[in-house]
Amino acid sequence: MSWKKYFYLILAVVLFAFVGCIDYENEFSLNNDGSGKVHIHYWMSMDAYNQMKSGEGKSDPASEVDVNKKYSGEGLTVSGFKTYDVTEKKEAPKEGEEAPKPVVTKHVELDVGFKNITNLSNCPEFKFWKFTFSAADKIVFSAVVTPENKEGVNEGSNYYTAIFNFPGPVTTFSENGTFDKSKPKQIIWKIDVGKLNKEGWTLTAESQLGKPGSPLPILIVFGVIVVIIIIAIVAGKKKGGAAPAPAAETKSEE
Repeated sequence: MSWKKYFYLILAVVLFAFVGCIDYENEFSLNNDGSGKVHIHYWMSMDAYNQMKSGEGKSDPASEVDVNKKYSGEGLTVSGFKTYDVTEKKEAPKEGEEAPKPVVTKHVELDVGFKNITNLSNCPEFKFWKFTFSAADKIVFSAVVTPENKEGVNEGSNYYTAIFNFPGPVTTFSENGTFDKSKPKQIIWKIDVGKLNKEGWTLTAESQLGKPGSPLPILIVFGVIVVIIIIAIVAGKKKGGAAPAPAAETKSEE
């Protein structure tokens, strides 16, 4: 085998090892008009992170500038970027055993606001996602993800979790979702990243419309203002009081 074949074989192994090396847990919150935000959270091992950011022309997955570019687009607002490292605690080694090497992961979090969830497809990170959203007498939602790579993906090590919070209680959803009765407005979808890259992903759900916000807080504020005005008026009257009686004249003795 020539050196070129060895080189390409090694390159393929490296790419295979690092494709799909990021775990995602993104939480989407939707309003009746399709607006809302998604809280992005992803993490990777430090080895994977160092491999991904090194090299000319590569994007740093924990750089605020690079990340903002991936999530920016028409109708989108990026905010709240932060990154941090987490060290996994290991059990103390038994006598005579070598202490295990601590596992450190690099985490990134940010928020992406959208005027309509369909706008998310305008940013590079969601370019393979096609969203549909309609709201008449109910919310009808779908997200179809086109496969990114059909070869060189690694299954069984990383996952993409999509948590969707709808405006009202969910009535139907695709069978690949998880529903908790204690959270009637939420559906959770989870997929192996390698499988997502090879096969794509389809999410569908319907929910009731969200009820308008309660006027109670406004009434409370209005009531407090009225009470303050009444107290001020009463206090003002007490402070002014009645006009003092004129002092009695004292007649001088003749």
